[in-house]
Amino acid sequence: TLELARALNVRPVVLRPALVYGRNGGFFDRVFAGLVAGNIRLPGTLENNLSTIHVDDLAELYVKIAERAPVLKGQILTAANRSSEPVQEIIRAVRRLAGKREIQVESYRPTNVGDEGVALTQVIDTRITRTVTDWEPRKRTFVEGVAEYYQSWKAVNGQQI
Repeated sequence: TLELARALNVRPVVLRPALVYGRNGGFFDRVFAGLVAGNIRLPGTLENNLSTIHVDDLAELYVKIAERAPVLKGQILTAANRSSEPVQEIIRAVRRLAGKREIQVESYRPTNVGDEGVALTQVIDTRITRTVTDWEPRKRTFVEGVAEYYQSWKAVNGQQI
């Protein structure tokens, strides 16, 4: 924890990423698996916005932080695309992938801390991160690149393309 680091006179750099997409795993794994199954279940009201970041952009930021670690000691940084994405837009984009196949979307009451975080509107300001690391997300947002990210997810998960 940060308290232990301070007690030991260690000044770590803390990076707090948004929801990560690209390849597989995490929240968007659940979305794509739901698409394949025909039923996407999401926590909350589905009226919120999500802050997101592509895994490759996140990896690039980790490298930039490591390169600048001596001057960034003690910083708490965030990693996210410049704008959040409405859950309704995410749902529409994923439904388009299904073509004419019917996809059910249902919401449920959050049952754990991770679900509670996803159910909230997330707006993450990354100006400090971008300024001190000279980093900029380059990948398309989840909604903009959903078809490509779905193909990647299927390949990683052994799904027929």
